[in-house]
Amino acid sequence: MTPTSSLISSPPPPAASAPLPVAAPVADPRTDYWSRTLPIAPLVTFRVLFGLLMSYGALRFMAAGWVETLYVEPRFFFKFYGFHWVQPLGRVGTYLLYSFIAASSFALALGYRYRLAAVLFFVSFTYSELLDATNYLNHYYLVCLLALLLIFIPAHGAASLDARLGRTRRRARVPAWCIHVLMLQLAIVYFYAGLAKVNADWLLRAMPLAVWLPTKADWPLLGPLFAQSWVAYAFSWAGALYDLTIVGWLLWPKSRPWAYAAVVVFHLLTKLLFNIGLFPLIMITSTLIFFSAGRHERWHDWLRKWFFGKDVRQAEGEAEGEGEAEAEGEAEAEAEAEAKAEGEAEGEAEAEAEGEAEAEG
Repeated sequence: MTPTSSLISSPPPPAASAPLPVAAPVADPRTDYWSRTLPIAPLVTFRVLFGLLMSYGALRFMAAGWVETLYVEPRFFFKFYGFHWVQPLGRVGTYLLYSFIAASSFALALGYRYRLAAVLFFVSFTYSELLDATNYLNHYYLVCLLALLLIFIPAHGAASLDARLGRTRRRARVPAWCIHVLMLQLAIVYFYAGLAKVNADWLLRAMPLAVWLPTKADWPLLGPLFAQSWVAYAFSWAGALYDLTIVGWLLWPKSRPWAYAAVVVFHLLTKLLFNIGLFPLIMITSTLIFFSAGRHERWHDWLRKWFFGKDVRQAEGEAEGEGEAEAEGEAEAEAEAEAKAEGEAEGEAEAEAEGEAEAEG
């Protein structure tokens, strides 16, 4: 090669560069959360216990004669602002209203026509609470809020009559927000209950427990303790710490069983000491939603075995197996019938062919 040819020759091609690494897409936590799902078991527990408790409460309200005392005998009712249009319904109408509350909440527990039952329960219960402002209790307001949330939550996707009757598709999982929104509602109740206790009267003067507890001094065992002034202070501080921290302890799996034991003790004690209706039972049953889905499923299995003598899921599996076996048997019988029919048709065709051959011969 001459020097001239070497000058005009094309340069060698550059070496191929290695492809640049492509960064993995980063999930957006805002959109990723809304696509997250959780097992439905905690929601089933909440729906059943809430519905049964509300149905019992309505029946108890009528049996105790409170319809007469609170809504029939009074001639004047104090109204909430903006709800003056909510008027008493009379004796018959009010009994029908509470019967409606009991029936709709029981249907809610059974998961029968769930959406309609949730709407009817919310409307009827809220109407009853708007009749007179003097009957207001904060836990009744909580019931209204929980009932409103259940309208939009598919809590009937399992262990419900709707699912069994085919009115809704069976669900093993639900969007995570369906469970978390109920946890949040309960957390708000506890947090603001604790926040309301952070004041001088509650913490420094032990009011009103310093007045209330001595009235229980005639109780056996605990009565003499309630007469001590320091007990009112101890209860006041313990109550504030409980309300402000209990949600955190319930969220932590390691402390959850002990935290729930504290929930039960706290609310049973308030049930015994003070006349605050069903609120202690509402909180004891509702806070079960903080437990894991696996724990709820074990509870469900235990109840199924206790009521039905065997695991319902196993029974359903056996029924499905029997149904599949029957379907296979029917398919085999149809195949045999078709084969037989084809054989007969072929025999007739051969006979016709032989007959034609003999006729030609």
